[in-house]
Amino acid sequence: MVALAWYLVPGGAAVSLFPLRFVLPCVSCVVVLAAGLAAWAVATGSSDAQAGSMHNCPPASKWSIAVWEGANGTTASDALAVCGTDAVAAAYSLDSATGAWSRWFAGKPDVSNLPPLNDMQGVLALGGATAPAPTPTPSTSVTPVVTATPTPTATAEGPELGTYTGTTSQGKPIEFDVVEGSYAVGNRAIGRIKFEYEGACGTACTCEGDVETVYSIAPLAIVDGAFSKSFQEYDISGEFGSTTTASGDLEYHHDGTGPSDPDCNSGPVTWEASHG
Repeated sequence: MVALAWYLVPGGAAVSLFPLRFVLPCVSCVVVLAAGLAAWAVATGSSDAQAGSMHNCPPASKWSIAVWEGANGTTASDALAVCGTDAVAAAYSLDSATGAWSRWFAGKPDVSNLPPLNDMQGVLALGGATAPAPTPTPSTSVTPVVTATPTPTATAEGPELGTYTGTTSQGKPIEFDVVEGSYAVGNRAIGRIKFEYEGACGTACTCEGDVETVYSIAPLAIVDGAFSKSFQEYDISGEFGSTTTASGDLEYHHDGTGPSDPDCNSGPVTWEASHG
């Protein structure tokens, strides 16, 4: 079992700093992936510089397996800078011996631990939000030693990024933010939810308030155009009818502790929201 650490990088690509775990079926799979990083990408395009070349630089906001061709011991910052200014937002490298991942984030030396790169070493790189397209160069024919399946890359499909605002069936405001997801949670995610509510706390008692939840560490994934989450005090679900509109249901429920903190339940509430 290995851990991937993600970070919110400039340009809106949201990745988590906290571990997200997945299971490799065998130790040999780690070796296959590490060896394949170099073997798969050598024959692709590169960006050149006097000190060396970085093959297969990632497109804007997308992933690629990039390979450094240059001096051993080149720092990750210097090697990735060959792709262009702000062209790479994050990079990861897998140690085939230990199965551990190291990481690099643009402008974040305090959370970066990717060791210096050696000649023909491959990394999993994420393009910056405005990364320039790599300049094609003549490819070199090689005979791969190990065949690796390229890592899937994110697409631009999904609801538009930004804040969606709307109204609940109680006439109360609701808003949420759609942010870029990550390789772990998907291409789009919910980064924040805020809404107001009113409810009953007894036969002759009413209650009201507002709730705001921010998912700065682990955004709420949007899967097949929908999302849902149950919290201690509310449940919410939503579905995108288009790239700019969404609707759904929510219910607020607070279990009080006594007369000074009564129960409060909104009952089922519907909502609609749109972008822009």
